[in-house]
Amino acid sequence: DLARSTKLRKDDIIPQSDYDAVQANLRATSAQRSTAQDQVTVARQQVVAAQQQIAVAQAVVKQRQADLDNAKLQLSYTTLVAPGNGVVSRKNVQPGQVVSPGQQLIGLVSSNKTWVIANFKETQMEDMKVGQKVKLEIDAYPSEDFEGHIESLSAATGARFALLPPDNASGNFVKVTQRIPVKIALDNTDPQHPLRAGMSVNAVVAVK
Repeated sequence: DLARSTKLRKDDIIPQSDYDAVQANLRATSAQRSTAQDQVTVARQQVVAAQQQIAVAQAVVKQRQADLDNAKLQLSYTTLVAPGNGVVSRKNVQPGQVVSPGQQLIGLVSSNKTWVIANFKETQMEDMKVGQKVKLEIDAYPSEDFEGHIESLSAATGARFALLPPDNASGNFVKVTQRIPVKIALDNTDPQHPLRAGMSVNAVVAVK
C-alpha cells in the first residue's frame, strides 16, 4: 500500500519509479471508487424516481377503473328490465324523448300466468270456496270452452278499492248489492285463442 511504499522509498529500498507507480495506482483506484459511488447514488435516485412513477401509474389505473365502473353503471341505467315475462301493451314514449324519474314508459301485460277477476254479487258468495271449478265463457271466442278454478277470494268489496270509495258520512245510506272480486286461474289455454287483458268473460262456478 502507499504507507509501506513511502517508508520503503524513504529508506531508498524501492526506486522512485515504483513509488510513483504505487501513487498513480492509488489515485486511479480512488477515482474509480468515487465514480462507483456516484453511480450508486444515481442508481438509487433512479430507483426512487421509478418507484414514484409506479405509484403515479397505479393511481392513474385506479382512477381509470373507477371511471370505467361508473360508465358501466350509467350504461346500465339505459337498459329497461321488465320484472317478468310479458307483452308490451302500451308505449308512452318515443325514441329520443327525455323522460323523468318515476315516469311510466310502457304498459306490460304478464304472460307468466293467465287469470280472470270475476266480480260476483255478495249474495252469491255463500257457497264459494277456493279450489272450486269454474267454467269460463269468453265473448271473443264463443265456440271455445275454457276452464279454471277459484284461486282466491277478495277480503273486501270492489267498491273499497275504487278511486272514489262510497262516502256515507252524511248519514244518507242507500243499500246497494256489493260485488266481491274473485280471482280465477285458468286450467287450460290455447295459443290459437290468446286471452288479452280486459276481455269480457262470463264465469260460472260449480259450487256443489
